[in-house]
Amino acid sequence: MTVLERQRIGNKQKIVNAKKQTRRDKRLRVPVLPEEEVMIKAKASEAGLTIAEYLRSLA
Repeated sequence: MTVLERQRIGNKQKIVNAKKQTRRDKRLRVPVLPEEEVMIKAKASEAGLTIAEYLRSLA
C-alpha cells in the first residue's frame, strides 16, 4: 500500500469517525526501540496522519 493510498484511507476514516461520533477510550501501550519510534513517527508524518491514525490504518 502506498503512502497516498494510506492517506486516502486515513481521510475516509476521519470522515466516517466524524459522522459516528464514537469515542475511542481504549489505550494500547506498545514497547518499541528508539529506532522504531523514529520510523513510525516519520511514516505517519509522510502519510499526513497522526501516529494513532497511522497505526490504526495498519490493522
